[in-house]
Amino acid sequence: MSLLNLHLLEKTIFTRGQQKPVLRGAVEVTLASTIESLTLCFQGKLHTSNTSENDTLEHSLAYHSLILFTKSPTYCLKTGRTRFGFEMNLPAGLPDSIQCRNLKISYTATATLTTTTGHTTRTSKPIEVIRLPVGDRLWIGDNITGIDSGKHVTPYCEYHITMDTQLLSRNSTLPLFLHFAPLIQGLQLKQVSVKLRQRRSVCHNHDWNTSQSSHTLPLVSSFPTSHQSGVWHGMLNFQIPDIATLVPTSNYEGYYENTHILFVSLVVSFPALTHDNGIRRVLDTITYQTVVPIHSPRAAEYEQTEHKLPLYANHPRSPKEIEVLTQHGLPIESCPPPYEEKA
Repeated sequence: MSLLNLHLLEKTIFTRGQQKPVLRGAVEVTLASTIESLTLCFQGKLHTSNTSENDTLEHSLAYHSLILFTKSPTYCLKTGRTRFGFEMNLPAGLPDSIQCRNLKISYTATATLTTTTGHTTRTSKPIEVIRLPVGDRLWIGDNITGIDSGKHVTPYCEYHITMDTQLLSRNSTLPLFLHFAPLIQGLQLKQVSVKLRQRRSVCHNHDWNTSQSSHTLPLVSSFPTSHQSGVWHGMLNFQIPDIATLVPTSNYEGYYENTHILFVSLVVSFPALTHDNGIRRVLDTITYQTVVPIHSPRAAEYEQTEHKLPLYANHPRSPKEIEVLTQHGLPIESCPPPYEEKA
């Protein structure tokens, strides 16, 4: 009997933009007979279902294989234990691993061993793919209406809203900076509130199903309880809820699209004349909206921590990185080998 073990250096693969990530690890083989071949396969699958979730379809996102060993007249492996380190280039643009209603995206690595006696053994490990933010931190404007200056004018006031959306995820804080200037006498800023709307469209059996959910973000920083008159500016922090149904912003053309929109509401109060020339205060709401990216919570953790394994652009290697790569039988200086793509 042959024993087959698959060891992954990174069970979670982080990718950014159009970077091609690398799958690294080792396959350990303990043979009771001579090996014929040993291959490694990376697969990505997308599952969609109808609204009642009683009909599921499977679609292939990726299928790549790497030959770790094949028997030849001049080279064969005898019985005993052998370790094969591997590095496999993966395609760019892989969507996030997702599991939610009507949609599941999953990835696996599978090692397959065939002996000269015709016996085949397989072992698989799940892999999580997480997409990272692209570029530097940006202050974004209202990109739905096309206003990019960040300054907005209403009949009552001028306001300027900027938000740092680089690392938004479940259970993260949304920092919002507001500059507010009244244009009429007696205008007061009464309240600032934020809602996040998630819209997911999934194509199943040529039919598109769309669902939406809306979440109010609680204010977690202080906001003056007294009515605000005159010019006011400051930073407000809102908490994004930690709920499983809030999944990363992503899409795979022809199969699904998951988008997020923020709605910022400013409640203002101002004096107005009544029909008998009296004075009364009127409430009105000004709404600002913008598309925002929501990432996996692991993406924020990745950006804020040091990584024990090096990227290929990182040279020279640190002693710790060299030690880890050597332990797994991986090359220290060379680039990863090419993969074979299966049609």
